[in-house]
Amino acid sequence: MAKKPTSIVHQAAINQLLSASWGDLPDQLQAQFADAAVDTAGELLGSAGLVPTEDQWNVIDEKTRDLALDRAGELIGLKQDQEGNWIENPNAKWTITEDTRDEVTNLVAQAEEENWSNDQLREAIVNADLFSEDRADMIARTELKRIDAMSADVTASATGATSKRWLLSSDHNEADECNDNADADWVDLDGQFPSGADLPPDHPNCQCVVTFGWEDQDKTGEVIQE
Repeated sequence: MAKKPTSIVHQAAINQLLSASWGDLPDQLQAQFADAAVDTAGELLGSAGLVPTEDQWNVIDEKTRDLALDRAGELIGLKQDQEGNWIENPNAKWTITEDTRDEVTNLVAQAEEENWSNDQLREAIVNADLFSEDRADMIARTELKRIDAMSADVTASATGATSKRWLLSSDHNEADECNDNADADWVDLDGQFPSGADLPPDHPNCQCVVTFGWEDQDKTGEVIQE
């Protein structure tokens, strides 16, 4: 008899379980992401010496709050439908659910093959690195950096920026794709860096930042004094 494809049999149930367990998470995360996004917008405007018009600030405020909500859902593989309900997002990027789903599926398959008890499976899931404090810290650092960069990009676009530049973090001590991005110097605001990324972060724990250039500024991001 052919072996039952456990990963397929259990995948739908695991997807449903995760969606139900994390269904309230986007709304909880949105407030924190939105606060971080608005703070970043203000910091970028201040560092660049820009004073947005009321219309520009309204656009920045609306878009940063929208991206915070969208990213909060995308993080766990969800998106909102036209009625505002959270539904599965098949095109979600940089989700934390994919690794979780795969690992839980593998543990369920192992449990079935080795005839584990429910208690044995529960213990294996609890002890998995998927739910460790270190992983939680890594996700928090990476996601807040992502929200920072996305908010800065929205703010730069709304105020007429034309270019952007990737800057390595101060604790960047291993060569990776971020070095190539930094070496690219200035790229068009809508362009991509050599790695294919539009903005930092380019990998988990990436703490690189992006800076922007306006036509009436020099390439350091400082306003040119007449």
